[in-house]
Amino acid sequence: MVWGTSTTTSAWGPQPAPLDPLLSQIRSGRTRTLVLFSSQRVRADDWPRLFDALADAERSGHGVTSISMSGQTVPVDAYSALETYLSVASSLTELACLPRDATDAELGPWARGFSSLSISALAKLDLSGKALGTEPTESKSQLATLLEAVEASLTSLSLAGTAPMLPASLAPPTGALTNLHTLDLSDCDLSPSALRAWIAAVGSLALRTLRLSGNPGLFPTDSSSSDEEELGSVLATYAPNLTSLTLSETPIPTGTALASVLAACPHLKTLDVSGAVADVLEFSPVEVREALTSLTLTGAGFTSVNAGAVMVAFPNLSHLDLSECRAGGASVAVVAAILGHGGSLRSLALRGVSLVGIVAAAAAEGAWERAGVTSLDLTATGLDLAELTALVTLLPTVTLWEVGANPCCDDVDGMMELTRTTAPRCEIVWRMMGQGDEGQEDE
Repeated sequence: MVWGTSTTTSAWGPQPAPLDPLLSQIRSGRTRTLVLFSSQRVRADDWPRLFDALADAERSGHGVTSISMSGQTVPVDAYSALETYLSVASSLTELACLPRDATDAELGPWARGFSSLSISALAKLDLSGKALGTEPTESKSQLATLLEAVEASLTSLSLAGTAPMLPASLAPPTGALTNLHTLDLSDCDLSPSALRAWIAAVGSLALRTLRLSGNPGLFPTDSSSSDEEELGSVLATYAPNLTSLTLSETPIPTGTALASVLAACPHLKTLDVSGAVADVLEFSPVEVREALTSLTLTGAGFTSVNAGAVMVAFPNLSHLDLSECRAGGASVAVVAAILGHGGSLRSLALRGVSLVGIVAAAAAEGAWERAGVTSLDLTATGLDLAELTALVTLLPTVTLWEVGANPCCDDVDGMMELTRTTAPRCEIVWRMMGQGDEGQEDE
């Protein structure tokens, strides 16, 4: 239940309505998902009553399974009731909490409450966007205490956007999070040593998904070659079974550093290095990786030779995102090279890449006839209606075309006719959402 969405239980404004209707629904088991938006207001004397109701529901066998209250500040007077509830919260599987300016100390009641819980079911914990990135005031951080209390059940943890940075001192001991398979440390200003501490905390082969977007310090540009390979060393030691890795906006300085990361993760299926790889030439030291099926290279520099090399290095790619890639005047040749090599490729995103003149290249490149792509994102690529119509004919395997923000969209009658004549073989989405009309698709 999202409290505050009806006029009878308004939660906005300086004088919010009492929680009585919500508390009644919680106790009766009619509310299993509780969402309190940061814009909603809870009266100070209602916080203890809320946690009392949650505890009563647990004892009655129909406890709330998901609580989202990021942005809400629990008053100190309600800490006792909060801890009591958490000590019996065996139904709670998902939790997002704390205000944006919360420090490690404010995790105290949450850590104490979960530490008193005999069997935790908490699988997903979201503490993203908080001010946890300060040295703990005690020898052991409240965050570490909380994580150890729920380690048997915790499978997903997000600390993305921790400010001012996420230090190693907040991490739980090595091997404390044995069941964690998803860890989000994006935008945490991580140093290599802090990353090592957090990855080591998992201490098992369980970790499958790791998000490290926006951490420029992971590859110091003024360090030695061995330092550049620090991330590869950490992953090889503590996370060799990763299947998904996100390094977007985390600049990778050399091809050797990138090769080290890929060598450390032989089972990697999904890699996002958007905004992290300046030039696709950095893939040149990479050995063939047959496991990789999805690659995001938004913003990278390309030539047709480099594009072909990527397809050779990752022969089983089924999804490739080259949106906003810089290919100069060679973008048409790049696409031709990709489609010519990509027999396994099914989804290709070229949003923002100029494809003016692509029809002539397509007609001259016989390999396109063997392309098996089924989904093409050609948003903002400069296509007019004649070029799009020719491409639809040249690539009969494509069943989903995204072509918004192109000159072809100005010819409404022509686009309507094209979508009509190609249905039901393919779907054409041709007008960007939020720009006047809704997406136009096959009838």
